[in-house]
Amino acid sequence: TGLVGLRMDLSTMTFTLIDNAIKLNELPLRAEGSIQLRESDMPLDLKLGLEKSELKGLLSLVPALYKNQFDQLQAEGTVALQATVKGVYSETTLPGVSLGLQVQEGSFGYPSLPERVQHLTVDLGIDNPSGVIDRTVVDLRRLHAEVAGQVVDARVKVAGLKRPQLDGAVKGRLDLASIEKFYPLPDYELAGVLEADATFAGVLDSTRGPTAKGRVALTNGRIAAKQLPQPLEAMNARLSLDNPTADGQQLSIRLEPFSLSLAQQPLSGRVQIKGLADPAYDIALKGTLDLAGSDTLFPEAGRTLTGILKADLATAGRVSEVQKKRYDRLTGSGFVSTERSIGINVTA
Repeated sequence: TGLVGLRMDLSTMTFTLIDNAIKLNELPLRAEGSIQLRESDMPLDLKLGLEKSELKGLLSLVPALYKNQFDQLQAEGTVALQATVKGVYSETTLPGVSLGLQVQEGSFGYPSLPERVQHLTVDLGIDNPSGVIDRTVVDLRRLHAEVAGQVVDARVKVAGLKRPQLDGAVKGRLDLASIEKFYPLPDYELAGVLEADATFAGVLDSTRGPTAKGRVALTNGRIAAKQLPQPLEAMNARLSLDNPTADGQQLSIRLEPFSLSLAQQPLSGRVQIKGLADPAYDIALKGTLDLAGSDTLFPEAGRTLTGILKADLATAGRVSEVQKKRYDRLTGSGFVSTERSIGINVTA
């Protein structure tokens, strides 16, 4: 929303922004510059900045915050935002753009909750001076936040879009049960520890990928909610990624083990993938699924499921053999059985 004033020069069809105020949710912005309308193109020279350097206005752009008791949110910290659009827009050209966003010593929280997000730091730049989309550079130089004694750090740089040059790292730990201490979640109950530690660098295209090494782990996870009659419990997973060379020949992705419980029925398995050009896979799945419990977790109008499925399956091979339908070169074993008769009732 907002009010935009224009000074018009009809002899050159140039429109200059004057005395304007723009508001995105609760973020007040100011804009200046000019737009010229010509027969075949449109020269642009625009600048955008903040009317007030308040963190709360910036946080209003985060839907999870803006739609959840935003009037009670308290925020502190300094914010700087600069954006420019300069160049010619036409059927064959785009103007250059740049954007810089910095947040220093930010903090926010709710007075009714005991913890706050603290020491929030953001340093983000987006740059494309030429207007050629493939030359866009997105550089999140730093993201840092601390909450309830836990720290999250990240940096990501993406240069180019067709064959992006990537460089980044992420490291953090979050006790999911602590979220309700700094963010209101009246309809949810969360538990478990989520950890991540990963780095990556290099070009990404159809034949190669960046060198990468990292892991993501969830320990003793639990999700319960009003709209989920059956909670997901005993969730454990450990995902590891190792790609020491750009050609991906030594790529290794392992999800081992993973397990969860739905409606007090266990489910576990593992996934291993090796290589990039022709991946080799090794997958196993074992568990019991109460269809009535899954039906309440993933409901569909007019459908009711009943019965219990038991499975113990394993398969291994190469993707190329599957694509060529050489199933005799794949290995597989296991069974699927029913403990009670399966029922699917559908009503109009």
